[in-house]
Amino acid sequence: MQNEMNSDVILGADLVFDPSLIPALVRTIVLALQPGPCPPEKVAFLSLTLRREDTFAKFVQTCVKAGLRMEDVRFSPDKRMFLGMSEGDDARLFKIFKT
Repeated sequence: MQNEMNSDVILGADLVFDPSLIPALVRTIVLALQPGPCPPEKVAFLSLTLRREDTFAKFVQTCVKAGLRMEDVRFSPDKRMFLGMSEGDDARLFKIFKT
């Protein structure tokens, strides 16, 4: 399966919304970021709408335990990019690496 996922950039959007799905999501990210023959370095970008702090905290903790590093990429989102986003919601973009 690793040979089928030999991409240098992995993109995801609005994936962190149900705490029960976080372990499987993080395992998938770890698998997708495994070094391959070309390119050796891989990165994932995930855009998230932070609706529940406890769900986001669980995602961060699970990433850290799995050996992933997250960097917050600062940007000013256009509310039209995030369907269903309320005025008070916080949209964020993260760059994720294997440490």
